[in-house]
Order: sequence, then structure tokens, then C-alpha cells
Amino acid sequence: MRRLTALLFMFMSALGLSLLFTQQVFAVPETVTVKQAYLLDGENQTEVNELQVAPGATFEPATDPGEGYEFAYYVVNGLISDKAEGEAFTVGSYLNLVAVYTPVDKFAVVFVDVNGEIIQHNNKLAQYVSSGEDAVAPTVLPTKKNYKVSETDPW
Repeated sequence: MRRLTALLFMFMSALGLSLLFTQQVFAVPETVTVKQAYLLDGENQTEVNELQVAPGATFEPATDPGEGYEFAYYVVNGLISDKAEGEAFTVGSYLNLVAVYTPVDKFAVVFVDVNGEIIQHNNKLAQYVSSGEDAVAPTVLPTKKNYKVSETDPW
């Protein structure tokens, strides 16, 4: 009986200690950073001031880049999003939002890897081409363990 009592005491002590430290290990930050930028064409990117918001907050992006541009898509934390222009985002631990717009007579072209991440070309998220024009494929391709990208026909 004493052995059972001692064992129960040790179990309850370990459980109490784990609960005591759990709050610190899984503590949620009070605020997280939201970055927003407009990518208007191959040369113009406008960054909006960073915001600090509570995790789980709803963030509504700015939607007016100026005359002569049309919304193409959002890049959210490096991935292309299918959200509509101005649609709200729920902020997790971080939000880096790039709203990609195109000049009225151009198309934005991006190359995406198998993980859904954008492959930058000349340090740019998108290329802008006119109707009938070809985009230039990125020359620096991503690597993936146990996967070889064809050098002659990567696409």
C-alpha cells in the first residue's frame, strides 16, 4: 500500500510539474507582425507600414494601388493564394502579404515549385508580359532531396 501511495504521489507530482511548465512552453505571443506590399510591375513595389496584431485577428488588406493596375493574386508567406482582392486573412504567427497587380495591358507570370513556393527570377516574384509574349524561365531551379530536375526540359 505504501508503494502504491508513493507511486501515486510521484505520478501526481510529475503531472503537476508538467502542467506548471506547459503554459510557458506553449505561450502565444501577444502580438505578431503583419507585412504588406504591392507589387505593381517588374520594377515598382510599394511596402505598407508593418502592423502588430493579435494572433487570430482578421486582417483586411489595402486594395487601391492606383490608376492603371488590375489585381492578379496574393502571395501569402511565399505561396500563391486564391483569395479575391480585399478578402480578409486570419493572422497566425506571421503574415507576409504581397498583393500582385498588373498593368492593364500585361499579364503576371510566376513559376511555382512542387511545394507551391514561388521560384524567383532575377530576384522578382513575377514577370510581366504582353499578350503573345513569352516569359523567361528561371535559371536557378530549386533542389529537393532524391529528386532531379531535368536540365534540358525542367517544365
